[in-house]
Amino acid sequence: FFFGTSEPVTVLLCTMSSATQPPASKLKGALWGMFIGDALAMPVHWYYNLNQLRNDFGKITKYEAPMPRFPGSIMNLSNTGGGGRGNDSGSIIGDVILHGKKEFWLKGGQYHYHHGMKAGENTLELYITRLIMRSIVEDKKVDLDKIRQRYCTFMTTPGTHNDTYAGTCHRMFFANYAKKKPFSECPDNDGHNVDTIDGLVNLIPVVLLNACRAAAPTQDLATTVSMCRRSVSLEKRFGPAYAAVLTEILQGKSVRDAAQSHAQQVGLRLDPRAGDPMTACYLDSSYPAMLHFAVKYPAFSDALLASANAGGENVARGACLGAMMGASVGVEGIDKKWIEGLVDHEGLAKDIDAFVAFLSQQG
Repeated sequence: FFFGTSEPVTVLLCTMSSATQPPASKLKGALWGMFIGDALAMPVHWYYNLNQLRNDFGKITKYEAPMPRFPGSIMNLSNTGGGGRGNDSGSIIGDVILHGKKEFWLKGGQYHYHHGMKAGENTLELYITRLIMRSIVEDKKVDLDKIRQRYCTFMTTPGTHNDTYAGTCHRMFFANYAKKKPFSECPDNDGHNVDTIDGLVNLIPVVLLNACRAAAPTQDLATTVSMCRRSVSLEKRFGPAYAAVLTEILQGKSVRDAAQSHAQQVGLRLDPRAGDPMTACYLDSSYPAMLHFAVKYPAFSDALLASANAGGENVARGACLGAMMGASVGVEGIDKKWIEGLVDHEGLAKDIDAFVAFLSQQG
């Protein structure tokens, strides 16, 4: 898989807003689908050995908790003082963020990335996306300074979430934060581990907001990217591309047709007869893989379960795919077991209802 152009996808920006507001059912479906896709894939996140996945779980058919031990985990090779790989001498993990979790990052450890999380629980990236939803409702717009302040408070306050892993962009941000840099100078990029599909997840509330506006300010998308990372690739290529696909689905286009048409615009051919891909988090491969599942599996549950069982970077892919599938079927088309099986589903329902109520006031 390869996203076939290095040019900005400006041709897609015209579809990011709509004169006709999407139905509330589709907006709620997109949000529930995002949380469901993340939680389903969470226990098998970054399984690159499908035999290991089958030995541990057989096949993902319901929400599961991660295995206590995960041979092959590279969390113990990661830099606890910043981004990418490195040693475990730094204390960004443990002291600044992910309080009490550093023991699971130490050399020689074989812990899963989401060690200790419950079946149906969402990963850190979805907690951050939920924070963005709340911020938009409270501020009545995308206010970068306020979102970033809330992000910093959330990440540095013990007990705000139960995840064990934080990606490179967060570790680099808080390495700069610990150096007392201004918030605006904390987002960073190591040239390898920041231009990744998890960056799309935080954009979903903004895509929904723009889809409900008659004239959407496209800078809001780039603003949200810059909350915690520097990524021209997300701002100029993949963010607008994903926004266009999701917006078309919200407007009534089928998932398959929306995914195929946008794949064709960038010279990518998707064959629904092809085997399911296993990819890492990097956008040139993970974004086309997401489109593959959207084209091959027209049913909500089938698509998200197939994506989870394909292994690799399936959590962020599952969230983005879930938003697409949920937008297509609407909240009524999602089996209640997926909604009610989520940890804190009642709190999620309140946040989703409040966000969609705010969206209904746009136009």
